Amino acid sequence: MFITRITKILLVCVLSLVLFTTSLANAGTVVTSREYKLILVPSNFNGSNPDDAVNDYWSELQLLVEGEPINIEMKGSLTLAKNRTVKFYDTPGTCQLKKKDLVFRERVENEKREVVLKFRSPDRYIAASLPIR
Repeated sequence: MFITRITKILLVCVLSLVLFTTSLANAGTVVTSREYKLILVPSNFNGSNPDDAVNDYWSELQLLVEGEPINIEMKGSLTLAKNRTVKFYDTPGTCQLKKKDLVFRERVENEKREVVLKFRSPDRYIAASLPIR
């Protein structure tokens, strides 16, 4: 069910990684970490038993990631156990933070509050060099 969508997403990620690695070798800059996120369609996990849908998705994703050409061992699990509220404080077209490529996010999970200011840029070197204090 999800396999073709996942395959396309993973191939784009692998291709992006190859391109980034090539440009990185030419730039002489050391990147210590990279984060990739997959945006999931919530309606794919609705129904009488969403836990089964999550388990099926995780199993199919694991087969793709641990197989060729990626070949990375997946650890952990995917569950619906988290209950958290995430708010992004911006209004399209009016937020001064967004105009400066900043994102202000609040996450509340188990009564623990975390507030983060993030800088977003398509150029990872600019993002890495911004002195946010």
